Amino acid sequence: MRARKLIKTAVAELKASQAIDHWQKGRERIEAEDLLAFVMGGDEPDPDDRIGDPERAAFLGLVARRATGEPLPYIKGYTEFRGLELIAEPGVFVPRDSSEYLAEQAVKRLRGRRSPVHVDLATG
Repeated sequence: MRARKLIKTAVAELKASQAIDHWQKGRERIEAEDLLAFVMGGDEPDPDDRIGDPERAAFLGLVARRATGEPLPYIKGYTEFRGLELIAEPGVFVPRDSSEYLAEQAVKRLRGRRSPVHVDLATG
């Protein structure tokens, strides 16, 4: 099966899921492509690439887990935050995309201050 068709199938399954917070338009495609790249060892395949049966089965299994609402970082076992790869497993809070932006803005504002002070309140 070609990567394009697999992605299309995964996107439809993720869009149909009521267990996922569909907070960003097109997020399902981003997650499907991310999962396929994960299964393929990190390289995002070309849409016309043929995906072998073992990889296809692994990918569809991960998509099914995501469709139940399991967070993508738990499925992959890690998440990235500001260039760091952090272990992610059940019981661990996973930083949101918006948290990365907030952290970048805080660093930007505090950089250059003589004695920067940062207080982190009620963020989990």
